[in-house]
Amino acid sequence: MSSGVADSIRSRIGPQPTRMLSDAEVLKIGLAASCGIPREVVQFVVDRQLAKEINALNTRNVALTSDEFKTLVFNLQPLQHDQIASLIKGEIMTEFITRFERQMVCTISEQAQHDAWRLPHVKVLTYVALHSEDATEERVECCLGGMVRSDIRRLEDLRSMYDGDSADIYTLGSSIEALVGAMRV
Repeated sequence: MSSGVADSIRSRIGPQPTRMLSDAEVLKIGLAASCGIPREVVQFVVDRQLAKEINALNTRNVALTSDEFKTLVFNLQPLQHDQIASLIKGEIMTEFITRFERQMVCTISEQAQHDAWRLPHVKVLTYVALHSEDATEERVECCLGGMVRSDIRRLEDLRSMYDGDSADIYTLGSSIEALVGAMRV
């Protein structure tokens, strides 16, 4: 349940914020803090004051754990969500989808993974997972329901294309906002 994940992240944030945080804000913070460029993404997904307070903490301490990420993935069943639908039509996301399909051809050709990949929210989840600082392979595999081992090296190559300064903060932050907006929190 996403509220359980939010409670777990909230406990790691501690008493630092000067106001009560909604579950949606906490989930955005946890996802943003999981990225390779956490401070920048946190600044994008929450207001300026809250970002300042969160970035004063060690953002790695509030990042989603792999188990929390899995819980969110398994419990995310969005209905048609306008933010997700419009997001995957954007230039950066379209480019990502094309690259991912080209690089992960063995995985995407498997029936279960192909069926998962067809869902717009899985593409957005996979984009966010690819930007994870830790357990990237595990998180991408979780999004797709498995991964063909021969694609692991290709996944590492793909991740390096989107690492650090190559990350598009706007698309990454918008992806996190769209995913949390599609959750029932």
